[in-house]
Amino acid sequence: MQFNQIPGLEDVKQQLLHAVDNNHLAHALLFYGPEGSGALALALALATYVNCENKEAIKGDACGSCSSCVKINKMIHPDLNFVFPYANVKEALKAKGEGKVELSSDVFLPDWRKFIEHSPYGNLSDWAKYIEADNKAMLIPVEESRQIIRKLSLKAYEADYKIMVIWLPEVMRQEAANAILKVLEEPPYKTLFLLVAQQPDAIITTILSRTQKVRVRPFTDEEIGAYLIQHLDVAPQEAPSKAFLADGSIRRAMQLADGVSSDVGTMFRDWLRVCFMSSKLNEGLEWADTFSTLSKDDQKGFFQMGNNYIREGLLVINEAEDILRLEQEEKEFIQRLGKFLTNENIEQALRLFSDAIIQIDRNANVRIMMTDLYFKVHTLFNK
Repeated sequence: MQFNQIPGLEDVKQQLLHAVDNNHLAHALLFYGPEGSGALALALALATYVNCENKEAIKGDACGSCSSCVKINKMIHPDLNFVFPYANVKEALKAKGEGKVELSSDVFLPDWRKFIEHSPYGNLSDWAKYIEADNKAMLIPVEESRQIIRKLSLKAYEADYKIMVIWLPEVMRQEAANAILKVLEEPPYKTLFLLVAQQPDAIITTILSRTQKVRVRPFTDEEIGAYLIQHLDVAPQEAPSKAFLADGSIRRAMQLADGVSSDVGTMFRDWLRVCFMSSKLNEGLEWADTFSTLSKDDQKGFFQMGNNYIREGLLVINEAEDILRLEQEEKEFIQRLGKFLTNENIEQALRLFSDAIIQIDRNANVRIMMTDLYFKVHTLFNK
C-alpha cells in the first residue's frame, strides 16, 4: 500500500511524512477512525514508506518497486507482523486440510493477506465472514501477547524497522493487553507499533496512554466519488448520490456500488411507510422478527441509511430539493416524506436511529428494540 493509493486525507499523510522525514516518528501510533475510514490503509502505507529503500524516487511516497516495497505490498515481508481478531474455527480449518491446528494470527495469515488485498476498508464483520466465523466471538486472545513479545525479541531480518500491526486492539482481551504493556512502552530498537482501531474508547487506558494518536477523519463525498469512478467504474453521474449515502465510508460506498446495500435501503423505506400507516402490534412484531434475521452489519446499515434519508428531509422542508443527492426512487420517497417532517421531528428521529445503532453495537435484544422503536416512530410522525 502506498499513500497515493488512498483517496484524499492529505493532512494526515503530510503529518506522517513529516514525522518520518524529520526523525520524529513515535514508536507506537494509534490510527483511529470510523468503519470504512482509511485508518488501516494509512498504517500499511506508513509501514511501506518507513522501510522503503528508495524514498527519493517519488516525492512524498514510497517508491513501490524496491524489494521492501514489493514484499510489504504482498504482506510477506519478514519484518512486517500482524495481530488481529479471530475465532475458534478449527473445524473449518480441518476441512481445508490443516490437520491439528493451534490457533494464532499466523494460522490465518494467508486468508488475512487476501482479505486486505480486496478489503483494506473492511470491518470486523467482513473479516468474520471471510474466515467463516460469522456467529463466533472474534477476539485477540492472551496467547497473541506471547507471540508479539517473541517476534519482537528477534532482530530485524532485512528492514530498517521491525513493524507490528495490531488491527482492532479494542477487542484484545485485558490479559493480552496487560501482557504487552512493557514492550509497548519500551520496545526494542527501531521497532514500530501500528495500532488500528475503530472504537478507541473501548481500548484500555494503559494501552492508550502509551501511543501517539492519529485521528483519521471520514472520507469526504468528493473523495469517495473520485474513488468510485476511478476504482469501481461507477458512472460519473451516479457517483455523487452513492458517495452521499456512503456517509464517509469507502466500505459502504463499495457495497452501494455492488448493490449490496440497496436491499437494506428498500427495507428501511418499507418499514418507515408501515410506521406511518399502522400502529397494530402484529405489524410491529412482524418487522421486529424480520429485522432480527439480518446480520449485525446490515442492522446498523438499516439505520445508517435511515439517518441519511432523514437528513435529506431537511432540504425538502427548507425548499432546497434541487440539491438532493439521491437517486430518483430515493428522491421521490424523501419528497413524499417531506410532507410529514419538521425540524423538531427530524432531530428526534435522528436521535432514535443513532441510539438504535449504539444498542446494536451493545448486543441489545433487537426484537424488543424494534418493537419499541416501531411505536415511537409511529407516534413521532403522526402527532
